[in-house]
Amino acid sequence: MKKTKVLSIAISMMLGIGSAASMTSFAETKSGDLKEVSVGTSYLRSDSDSDTMLKGEDIYSNGRYDLTWDVKGNYNFINAVDIDLCIEGNDPIGMGEYGEVKLDIEEIWVDGEKYDGGLARQPLYAWKTDGVLNHGVIKMEARLKNRETAGFKATDSVRVVFSVTGLRRSVTEMGNLYGDVNSDDHINAVDASLVLSHYANISTNREGIFNKEQSVAADFNSDGSINAVDASAILYYYARNSVTND
Repeated sequence: MKKTKVLSIAISMMLGIGSAASMTSFAETKSGDLKEVSVGTSYLRSDSDSDTMLKGEDIYSNGRYDLTWDVKGNYNFINAVDIDLCIEGNDPIGMGEYGEVKLDIEEIWVDGEKYDGGLARQPLYAWKTDGVLNHGVIKMEARLKNRETAGFKATDSVRVVFSVTGLRRSVTEMGNLYGDVNSDDHINAVDASLVLSHYANISTNREGIFNKEQSVAADFNSDGSINAVDASAILYYYARNSVTND
């Protein structure tokens, strides 16, 4: 079966959802403030009798972070055998591609004093093998302390300075959420079908239907190309979120 025929069938199936997506109105995108959405959330986790997690700041982009957790009076941290820094992704697609996302622990401070020992365990990537973006990182963690760590006894605070690189972009350059190509503040099957229509056009040497802003939003996996993978990722994201919301 020729590529164009495959694309035509796929588009027909996706557009069969009954949505009235107007290409005329679609071409006229709205303007607005930049919508910044966190990629992940940081936690300090204690593996004592039961997991205790203290929420830190949201992670919006690549960069250097300096976060402090108050553990004063928290039995599970003061007496913890293991203490981890965790960053968990905020959507089922993940924070980026496995092998690209990197977490570097630069400094650890315990009760206001810099800890000169090493990490109990280097950062790990927890990654999924299902979905269209295989190996997407859904969690990162570094073990700061274990039962063999000397000189790490937190009774007041734990401060961690760390850097994160390789995250997928959380916002477009010009204002729209990734995946929300028609600027209606929803990421759903309509967006996926529009992405597939754009891909079908450019795959057959026709002009795409997206302007610059829409093209940035359509590149859902931030790999520099707009194709069926992006459409599938958007549809998968929508399906997962619909199940969660129900």
